[in-house]
Amino acid sequence: MDINNILQQIQQLGLECSGIVAVNQRNLIGATVKETGKQIIPWSVPEDLANFKRITANNILIMGRKTFESLPEPLNGRVHIVITRSLFKYTNINDPTTPVWFINYDSLITYISIAKKYKPFGNLFVIGGTEIFNTFCSICSKWYITLVHTHNNITSDTQYSDFHYFGPPISIFREQYNRGRFSPIYTSRGKDNLQYEFWEIWKPESSLPSKIKME
Repeated sequence: MDINNILQQIQQLGLECSGIVAVNQRNLIGATVKETGKQIIPWSVPEDLANFKRITANNILIMGRKTFESLPEPLNGRVHIVITRSLFKYTNINDPTTPVWFINYDSLITYISIAKKYKPFGNLFVIGGTEIFNTFCSICSKWYITLVHTHNNITSDTQYSDFHYFGPPISIFREQYNRGRFSPIYTSRGKDNLQYEFWEIWKPESSLPSKIKME
């Protein structure tokens, strides 16, 4: 797959590709529960979920199969493009407001073109997991990052069988995108009262980000 060619085609469609992720200081983005095999975010920060909902509303989401399966249900008002190697296992959901399409990389641009008809004023958001982030990282002009300050070493928790990480080290990643806005450090109302901060970073050639409330 030629990722630069995909970027050119996305731009020809008049779309912008951004990434959005919640990550802790150790680059962790998710964990697999040993008992169920389900992937989860191993912390509770409801403010991050509200921020994700606000930023991605009425847009087009690109994700991997496991990320889609970790959702409690399709996210209302968004187009879901789910990249999987196991197309035979899934059936597309052609809902007029919240479609879900299971595709491979070869048909990505075709489905992005269709998605634009559903969301003519929307843009693309890459939402995970690790492989999808690694594939699309270089063509995302903006990143919306929630940095979560976890108290303990989650990887020592025996309820998890596997762990999933954001590709580039988060500190180096911040340096590569040399413009941005950074919120103060907040304390979450979640059960563990974790601290978190919002980053909005973008490449020099990108347009200035739309103003979002940093809270």
